[in-house]
Amino acid sequence: MAKKTRRPKKVVKDDYNPPYEASVLQQSIDFLELPEEISDKLKAAKIETVFAVCKLNERALLHVNRFNKKNLFVLRKVLNHKGLDIRPSEESVSRQPKKGEKTAPTQPKKEVKGKNTAQKGRNQDARPEKTENQSVSQKEQRRMQKPQPTQVVHDKDIYIKINLNGKWGFENRDGKVVIKPFYDEVFNFKEDLCCVMNDDKYGYIDRHGKVIIPLEYDLGASFSEGYACVYRGEKCGYINKENEVIVDFEFDAGTAVEGNECRVKKDERWGEMHLDDPTSIRWII
Repeated sequence: MAKKTRRPKKVVKDDYNPPYEASVLQQSIDFLELPEEISDKLKAAKIETVFAVCKLNERALLHVNRFNKKNLFVLRKVLNHKGLDIRPSEESVSRQPKKGEKTAPTQPKKEVKGKNTAQKGRNQDARPEKTENQSVSQKEQRRMQKPQPTQVVHDKDIYIKINLNGKWGFENRDGKVVIKPFYDEVFNFKEDLCCVMNDDKYGYIDRHGKVIIPLEYDLGASFSEGYACVYRGEKCGYINKENEVIVDFEFDAGTAVEGNECRVKKDERWGEMHLDDPTSIRWII
């Protein structure tokens, strides 16, 4: 009996590139300021850059060891806050034929000899061809319309995060404990306030460890220009340092405030918002 030969496995080329600035994609995942639990799981799976995170879709991330749906929810909110996202699921993207790829054959039209054939030839000659430069220009325009994250350079803070028995606090540069380890997660200090988390609720403390904004939010981000993007349920808004709601909780995602402006996402569209007039949004996409 003839021995069956195994066919070599077909190699599938993955040419997906996240549509974000290269300077952001090459950053370490520490740039995202993820909760320690999520950061550790990603690093254990050798997912150590923003590019590596944005390259994966939901299915791939949920195959990471001990990475669950709750981790995925938090990861996407943090990414959206910085104007990023993971790879779209294959089911949600309508597949377009690649350059040079054969498509299903169409039924050929019957050629009519004589005057019609000559007319067809003249029409084809008169039809303007789409040049490569035009195609590139349109692609560039679409790319420029997408919200682009701003690269943030973080200065070294006077406080350093410390962990004791699974709880987080801070010490100063001399090694003196200034805030005892008490929280499940702490971010870095920004504008002398730090976003902290206990029992899956987020709030803010000052440099003395005093709770300035109660731990009442489902997700929080660091302050920027006096404002912070926080979530209630799956919707986000913006608060000031007095815990006053400046922007109502009606958006799916929001970026940090820069120049008194931010970008918000609602119904799959991104728009630019000015904090002086949050009801007036210029929708980009």
